[in-house]
Amino acid sequence: MCGIYGFTKINKNINSSDLLKKMGQVQIHRGPDSEGIYENDNISLGMRRLSIIDITYGQQPFFSDDKNIVVFCNGEIYNYKELRYELEQDGIKFTTTSDIEPLPHLYQKYGIDFLDKLNGMFGMSIYDIKKNKLFIARDRVGIKPLYYYSKDNIFIFSSELKSILVHHVDKELDFDALSSYIDLMFAPSPYTPFKYIKKVESGYFIEIENNKVLNNKSYEVSYENHSSDYKKIVKELLEDSAELQTQADVDVGTFLSGGVDSTAISVFASQKIQYKDFYAFHMHWDNASEKIDESLYAKKVAKQYNMDYFEEKIDSKNIFEQLGKLISHLEEPMSDAAFMPTFAISDIASKKIKVILSGAGGDELFGGYPRYKEKKILKEIIKFLFYGKKLSNSYYDIYKDFNEKEWNKLFKWYKKDNTIREEIDHKFKQKSEENYVQALMDFDVKYYLQDDILLLTDKMTMATSIEARVPLLDYRLVDYSKKIPLKEKIDDGEYKLILKEIMEEYVDKDILYRKKEGFGAPIQTWINENRNIFDYYLKDSVLIQESLINENEFLNLLKKNTFTNKESWIYWKVLVLEIWMKVFYDK
Repeated sequence: MCGIYGFTKINKNINSSDLLKKMGQVQIHRGPDSEGIYENDNISLGMRRLSIIDITYGQQPFFSDDKNIVVFCNGEIYNYKELRYELEQDGIKFTTTSDIEPLPHLYQKYGIDFLDKLNGMFGMSIYDIKKNKLFIARDRVGIKPLYYYSKDNIFIFSSELKSILVHHVDKELDFDALSSYIDLMFAPSPYTPFKYIKKVESGYFIEIENNKVLNNKSYEVSYENHSSDYKKIVKELLEDSAELQTQADVDVGTFLSGGVDSTAISVFASQKIQYKDFYAFHMHWDNASEKIDESLYAKKVAKQYNMDYFEEKIDSKNIFEQLGKLISHLEEPMSDAAFMPTFAISDIASKKIKVILSGAGGDELFGGYPRYKEKKILKEIIKFLFYGKKLSNSYYDIYKDFNEKEWNKLFKWYKKDNTIREEIDHKFKQKSEENYVQALMDFDVKYYLQDDILLLTDKMTMATSIEARVPLLDYRLVDYSKKIPLKEKIDDGEYKLILKEIMEEYVDKDILYRKKEGFGAPIQTWINENRNIFDYYLKDSVLIQESLINENEFLNLLKKNTFTNKESWIYWKVLVLEIWMKVFYDK
């Protein structure tokens, strides 16, 4: 686990070594243990390392035997032992037990198609010295982040956006991406708030030669299993994924909320951990009466499976006062308030462990959201009459708040119909006509899971220098989940039925069959009770200074003493954007 970064050289007069070091320094939290670099006349590459596997000798970069291929990787390759064995049959000799060492040899054997063989989470760079050709690649689900800048014959990449900004690049804003943030709570990949900085899409690699992007292509890692014994296969895959993802030379823990997903991951993982403790971390807010206290369920599971259990009550005001720091780590405007509790629990866990397991992905794969019910004709009619939209034709309209009038008053740049929306909704319309619910699940994996849940999970855990792994998102589970009929996932109002039925063998039913409690936050209550803290962030507004918000409408919003739920979410989205502007755009 680490952060990677680099750039191609066109200006021989700059001090590239100093620039590379600065790129590493701004993301030292991703890898506080050590630094690795590779430079020649054409390129500068680097990484910060958080030591997880082969702590002593697993330093990057790794080279092929002929020293022509250079690899840096952020993340973990879970099937590295199998890949290593294959290469040993070819006569390759290894000098470490690192999961990254096989990669340059795999590239030499298979070319870029070696990506098809990987089971893991990663952002990586592969550099061919003789050909002066660079590849950067991201894992199939987008668990690890990877950004790049391409303009005027300049190419820069990094695990974190702020490392790219070290180069004083063109920071022109992308207002279609910002409009998407307003509608979806995040900017969907490959877009970011900056026009010339993009995210590598999940399951994609980019080929760069002579400082220019030659190709931006997807690769396919698939799991071919057509068995209709769905519970048996899912259980087997969960067991194997838990075994693979508990591999570490450091202590491993789990986020144990008490919900179905985290319980499943914690139970399977605890049975794979040997010769060391397995830590379970649970948190709840000190003053959030709207949230269900799930500690009873978390304690019950932890005790049953002999986990070393840590529970802490969080002072929400303390988190609010760190909002600037958290959004600096988040790097993109995101109004999903789950990033706050994710940071809080990560901070607690970081005092004990370096690797944490997350239950992210269970809802998207196995049908955990009410929106995954079959389309309701009455709801379709109401949406059409009130908003003139067919729900089945628009991915955006499933999420957006339909406050277009308010957003148009506040932001002259806001466009409810923009090129990003048109692109995504066009794809969604085509898919949803074949199978609406499966299309929605697939798009949630591609966008909501990747660009919201996984992004905030990575950024908030790495802010505390721990690695988050997501066993439910083993590519085999992702693939196989698409073959499972909807009735196996949702039946008679019961969600994630297949996962609950599997877990009946392991925990009591009262843990599984109860009201779902998300990881979000009671925004309306928190804003109304803590206006003095939140209003402080809105002083000396950059949005006003840059003429990016209607000042009168903005001030009228601030004059309100108490917000309705609708007003509180408008305020919250403006607040997050303002803080982001102060950190990343203020001239």
